[in-house]
Amino acid sequence: MGAAEQEQLEAIVEVTALGLEVWLRGGRAMDFFLGRVTRPHRDVDWFAWSSDAGRLAAALTGRGYELLPEPRMIGNSTSCAAGWI
Repeated sequence: MGAAEQEQLEAIVEVTALGLEVWLRGGRAMDFFLGRVTRPHRDVDWFAWSSDAGRLAAALTGRGYELLPEPRMIGNSTSCAAGWI
């Protein structure tokens, strides 16, 4: 496992320790479902309650992550993924 993957996993552990209800989505969610890392990931995608968004953002930006832009809707699909890098 590379340094980026280790850092992402540490961030996931830290966020879950905050006691917030968060859910992984995207590639990291699939990895946890399968019980193994399937490929390198550039970002971590989260679902969280809107009332917890500020605490989640503070925890992640405190680790040096930045929020990616919101996805833009084109027809019935999104043009990009929102997440943290």
